[in-house]
Amino acid sequence: MNKLRLVVTIIVALFIVAGVCGVLGMNGMSGILERIVMFVFTLICGMVMYLIVYYWYGNDYKCPSCKKRFCLKKTGEEVAKRENISVLVETNTRNRNGDVIGSLEQYVPGERITYRINKVCKKCGKGCYSTYRRDIPKV
Repeated sequence: MNKLRLVVTIIVALFIVAGVCGVLGMNGMSGILERIVMFVFTLICGMVMYLIVYYWYGNDYKCPSCKKRFCLKKTGEEVAKRENISVLVETNTRNRNGDVIGSLEQYVPGERITYRINKVCKKCGKGCYSTYRRDIPKV
C-alpha cells in the first residue's frame, strides 16, 4: 500500500509540475485559452494532491478516539516480541570481475522482531499504539 501511495503521489506531482510549466508558457503554448485550460488542470491536480495527502497520509496519524487527522505524536518505541524464524534471502553468484551471473534463494536462520510504537493524541490526550515487524537474517 505504501508503494502504491508513493507512486500515485509522484505521478500527481509530475502532473502539477507539467501544468505549472504549461501555465507559464514553458512548453511552447502561446494561446491564452490553452494557458487557462492548463491553469484549471493544475488546480484540479492540486486538489487531488491535497486529498491524497489529507486522506492517505492522514490515516497514519489519525487518533482512534477523537478521529482527528495529523494529531498523533510518537512518544516512544519498544521491542514487544522476539521469535526465531527462517528468513528467505537471495544470494548472488558473482564471477571474477564481480558481475552477477546468477542468484539463489534460500532460507537462513533469522529473527522476527515485533516493535510497539507508543503514540499520544495532541487534541484529546489519549494514548494508543501500533506495531510493526522486521525479519532480520542472522547470517
